[in-house]
Amino acid sequence: MRLFRDLADRQIFDQQQSNRLNWIGQAFIIYAMLNTAGRLGAEQWGLSYLEANGYALSRNYTITIFSLESSELAWLLMGLCILALAQVFKYGMQLRQENELTI
Repeated sequence: MRLFRDLADRQIFDQQQSNRLNWIGQAFIIYAMLNTAGRLGAEQWGLSYLEANGYALSRNYTITIFSLESSELAWLLMGLCILALAQVFKYGMQLRQENELTI
């Protein structure tokens, strides 16, 4: 909420804004990775549990390790876009500082 409040107050190209966007982007990416790891872990645990209790599974069933569901991919892409936006804010901040130093 601070991000939007500061944007409304016209404090756009600020180090704090860039840091906030960096944290938000990293949180989105970490969420996507943890969600994927949890899903894959649950699938592996479920398969081993079923096999240990005597259920026969077809050999055609495979789990791809690097598969992403659409929601996980969306979180990952949003995180990458927010990180790119943070870099734009950082560059804007540098341009503003250079502009303030010129006569």
